[in-house]
Amino acid sequence: MCRQEWSSLVANVQADTDPEVMGLISMCFDSIYFRFRGHIYHHRKGTPMGSPISVVVAEVVMQQFEAELLRTVPQSLKLWVRYVDDVFAVMQDKDIDPFFTRLNSLEPAIQFSMELEVNVVLPLLDILVSRGDNLETSLYRKPTHTGRLLDYDSYHPDYHKRSLIRTLWNRADKICSTTDVWDRALNNSYCFDLTLIEE
Repeated sequence: MCRQEWSSLVANVQADTDPEVMGLISMCFDSIYFRFRGHIYHHRKGTPMGSPISVVVAEVVMQQFEAELLRTVPQSLKLWVRYVDDVFAVMQDKDIDPFFTRLNSLEPAIQFSMELEVNVVLPLLDILVSRGDNLETSLYRKPTHTGRLLDYDSYHPDYHKRSLIRTLWNRADKICSTTDVWDRALNNSYCFDLTLIEE
């Protein structure tokens, strides 16, 4: 898919010639070797995890994939939001299965799974989206979440501990759509003394 849309990508890249840049990208992907349990393997398919170029190429491929998919969408598709390879979409029930089939038929190497709302709620990453008169967002914790982030008695500097609390506070502030949801999130999701934030 990356090679198919190379001309549109090159228009946004400062490069002398297409073959030179494509040759460099190919070299990055064709020369990946890794060791596992004492054996050396050659990485042959996909982008290697941890390679700086993988993120860029994956985003380019997903944008092209998304553009192809969204050329012919059902009229009932009201919302499509993507973060890397996680998608939140809103559409009528009757269009879900045909759209999902089309989604997984575009590229055999890219296959999506689907999660439908249960009791008018649907998790997306660390956000819980609730459907009512309007969409409401709140914090979401996976069932496997342990609640352990950073032990206060650890040898981390105090500014790390304060930064963690500020980050959690700001995260709740950005994700929670109403003050009631925000208050519930702080009371239920985080186990810290709120007076520490003022220090």
